[in-house]
Amino acid sequence: MFPTHKVVKKTALTGLKNNWPGAIAAAMLFVFLCIIGSLVAGLLQFAINLFIANLVLAALTIFVIFPFFLGVLGFFRAIAFDESAEIKNIFYPFIDTKNYFRALSFSVNFIIRLFFVCFAALLPAIITRVLSYNSTYKALGGGVPLWAPGLSVVSVMLGIAGAALGFVVLLRYYAAPFLFVANENLSAKEALKASRKITMGRKADFFFLMISLLGWIALSLLCLPLIFTAPYFFMVYIVHCRFSVAAYN
Repeated sequence: MFPTHKVVKKTALTGLKNNWPGAIAAAMLFVFLCIIGSLVAGLLQFAINLFIANLVLAALTIFVIFPFFLGVLGFFRAIAFDESAEIKNIFYPFIDTKNYFRALSFSVNFIIRLFFVCFAALLPAIITRVLSYNSTYKALGGGVPLWAPGLSVVSVMLGIAGAALGFVVLLRYYAAPFLFVANENLSAKEALKASRKITMGRKADFFFLMISLLGWIALSLLCLPLIFTAPYFFMVYIVHCRFSVAAYN
C-alpha cells in the first residue's frame, strides 16, 4: 500500500529534523536566485521591452536557474537517503563542464517538453481566439461572420480544458528531476521516459498531495515563512518520489 500524505509529510519533517540549517540555506539560495532572475527581467522590461525581458528570463532559467535547482534537489535527496549532505553540493552542476552540460541537457529537454505540451494543449484555444477577432477577417479581405464574436467564449472554454489537459500530461514527468539527480548514469531522455513509467497510477496522488499543501503555499506568500516552507516543499517532493520509485520496483 502506498504511504498516505500524512506519512509522506511526517517522513519529510523527520528528514529535516537534524538538517534544518543546511536545508534552509540551500532552499533560500534557490529562492534568492529566482528573485534575482525576476528582478533582472523586470528591469529589462522597464528599460527595453517585454520581449527582451522574457528572452533573458528564459535564458537564465535554462542555463542557470534550472541547473542550480537540480543541485539543490540533489542536496535534499542526500538528506532523505541519510547520505553526506554538504551545502557546497548544491553547486555540483557547476563544478565542471561535464556536470554542467549534463544538467543543461536535462534543463533543455525538460523545458522543451514543457513548452510543446503546453503549446499543443492550448493551440485550439489560440486558433479559436484568433478567429474571433474582426481584424483577422479584414486582413484576409473578407467579411466578418456573424458567429465570430461568439468564438471568444469558446476560446476561454478551450483554454481551460487545454490547461487542464496539459497539466495532466505534464504530471507524467514530475519524478524526472528526482530520477535524474539520483542516478548520474541516467540521461535526460532516460529520466523523462522512466518518470512516465514510475508515475503511472501515482499522478493523482501527487496532485492531491500538492493540494494538501495549499495552506502552506498561501502562507509562503508572506515571504518570511519561506525560510521554513521552502525546505519542507523540497523534502516532501523528494520523499514522495522516493516512495513512488520504491512502489514501482
